[in-house]
Amino acid sequence: MIPAEAFRGNVAAQLHYAAGLSPAEASVVLESRLEDQTWTAAPALWVEVACGVDRHSGRSGMATALVARLARQLMGVPIRADHHDFLPPVFAELIAAPSTAASIGPVLDPLVGWIAQSAKAGDAGLVAKILNATRSHLSIVAGIRDRSIETLSQIFGLRSQAESSKDRTAQEQSAQEQHLLELRRRTDLLRSFVPLAQWMIEKGAAELRQPGQGPLLAMLLECLAEGKPAELQLVLRFLSLQSRSEGSVGTQYMELFWQVAERVLEEGAPGSLICELVAALYRGNWWAEHCSHPLEVPEKLPRASQAILQGLVDGRFEAIAHGSNDRFHPVTWRLAFQHPPGQSKPLRFLTVSPLFCALEILGTAAGETNAPTAVADWAHHLVKEWIRLHGLRARKDLEPLLKLTAVPGLDAAVATGLKEALEAAPLTDDTPLALRLLNELGGTPDALRAVLTLELERPDFTRRNTASLSWLQDEFRRVLHLPWTEPVFGIDLPRMFQGARDVRFAALPQEAQVEVRGDCVTLHEPSYQQMVASISDKEELLATAMLYFLHEWVHVQQNIGQKRMVDLLREAAGESTLMQLDLSADHAAAQLTRRVEPRWSLAWLKDLQSRSLLGYPAGRGHTAASRGRKTTRLISLRLDYLVRTASRTPKWFSTLGEGYVFVDLSPGGGAMFLLVSGPPLSVVDHTRLSSEQTAFLTAIMDEREEQGDRLAELDALLRISFRFS
Repeated sequence: MIPAEAFRGNVAAQLHYAAGLSPAEASVVLESRLEDQTWTAAPALWVEVACGVDRHSGRSGMATALVARLARQLMGVPIRADHHDFLPPVFAELIAAPSTAASIGPVLDPLVGWIAQSAKAGDAGLVAKILNATRSHLSIVAGIRDRSIETLSQIFGLRSQAESSKDRTAQEQSAQEQHLLELRRRTDLLRSFVPLAQWMIEKGAAELRQPGQGPLLAMLLECLAEGKPAELQLVLRFLSLQSRSEGSVGTQYMELFWQVAERVLEEGAPGSLICELVAALYRGNWWAEHCSHPLEVPEKLPRASQAILQGLVDGRFEAIAHGSNDRFHPVTWRLAFQHPPGQSKPLRFLTVSPLFCALEILGTAAGETNAPTAVADWAHHLVKEWIRLHGLRARKDLEPLLKLTAVPGLDAAVATGLKEALEAAPLTDDTPLALRLLNELGGTPDALRAVLTLELERPDFTRRNTASLSWLQDEFRRVLHLPWTEPVFGIDLPRMFQGARDVRFAALPQEAQVEVRGDCVTLHEPSYQQMVASISDKEELLATAMLYFLHEWVHVQQNIGQKRMVDLLREAAGESTLMQLDLSADHAAAQLTRRVEPRWSLAWLKDLQSRSLLGYPAGRGHTAASRGRKTTRLISLRLDYLVRTASRTPKWFSTLGEGYVFVDLSPGGGAMFLLVSGPPLSVVDHTRLSSEQTAFLTAIMDEREEQGDRLAELDALLRISFRFS
């Protein structure tokens, strides 16, 4: 055997030489390179040769394997910069060698465990490289790019093996079984990477937010598919931040995605999260058929199917429609029309636009040869919804309903829907005649025109609540005329009001909330009308309106009073900046309101601000980033309230001064920091969040049917996390 000195430090040449030796001789070379650390000059080659030697010597997967010795050696070493270069190919070599995951598990597990324990947040790039190298190699080995939907259905349990193997030749079945074996091997290998997947969602938030991380996030879903639903929900949150097509999840992951979606929905995740993801995937490389898949199998994916239906009804997918090129809505609604609308939780439309779209598609689909099976049930439901939104004086908006009556077989459904709408409405002198017309003529166009020509609705004598608005107007005038002798939270009130002496209410254009017109402050009337209608307690109404009035005025001073400026900040991905502007305006408004009414404590006002914010959850008009901003703002307001009402104030409370408390946290969990606004801006405390706690926090501002007191749950979590009493 040629001695090491003869290679004069050329480690790669010696390793190539060792590959041609007997296993016993090659082991001597590899072990000496491992002992003197020179293996790091060619780590991938060392691992390749070592794996071959282990296989030939029968040591694969054993504690005496050469690669296992490498893993043990690495575990005691701090992660260095050069690890970023050689560890990814080391992992790629490791998973390429064994024929089954079981044989390499004892080698992979120590390596993965060492990285999960030793890596810091700054090593997120290394962990991402390792996972991406592994993902790329596994994709090649298992042929995942060529997987069919049918194969995926079998792998994830949507179809039995017996069903999928009908009418197949023995040769086809053998090939299929071999393919399934490869896929199972891939799944087994991915289980070894669960600790790194968990590490990534907890500590790798900055890396996962980068564009183009969709494939990596898909791998995290695969690794964690059998894990906690809370962890899966966090991966979906990161995926929702991927807005470009190159960051999308490939269609080969369709079945996996929908299985994960069903699991997280079952555990209480909001359907709006799934709708956001569907819209993003459709903008990427998914077809309408991929996006609407749950509607094909609603019995197996009931919650995902319901989430998509609710998204259609709420108009959450209107932003991805492209006029005549829109395939999403026709494909998805046609699948929905295959099954009757649910009775346990009726679908209620909030606006006319999505309902009009549904009626148009229903009218077209019902007239086709292969019409969906439940068009009559849907016609019945949609007619009732149309009348509910338009009322019974819908003469000028008859066209969608008239189209339905022209389709054979739908006239009875239209007539039934109209009858139920009439019976549910207040009785008028013309109601009996309308019912008689429908009984005699059915749901014909003539009957419809005749019925909706009658007087079937009582006049609406409601008036705007001018008394309460007048009272608020007087209170706001008082604010303008108070002797503001010194700035409050750095704000010079006389200068802020720009010499205005009066307050008026009016409907302002372009989503403006406040304007100065001459010597008069003009406020957007609908916003205050909504407060008057929804808040019965007079003291709470005044405080809420005062906080809102001053908050919007502070925004004018911050130069974000116009919606155009807010949109520009969002274009620049400035959601964090917007959150700080909002929290600063919140605190300034609370400080100013307290000066106006000293009987109101700052803590009570913060409590009121957070409760008001919770009343306006993130809806279909909010991006994933703006949803995160609203969430962090709510948590910050609640913490500010809890700190000020704690029976034992924390040690850092003296640093708060006239400032406010806020938090910073990742959508993937891990550390959550408590900061004070200063000056100087300071971190005063931190805690660590579990995946379940993070899933609860990130979903707290999502639209959903109320289940319990979310603020009480939030307060309990924050008190425990930051040790308030």
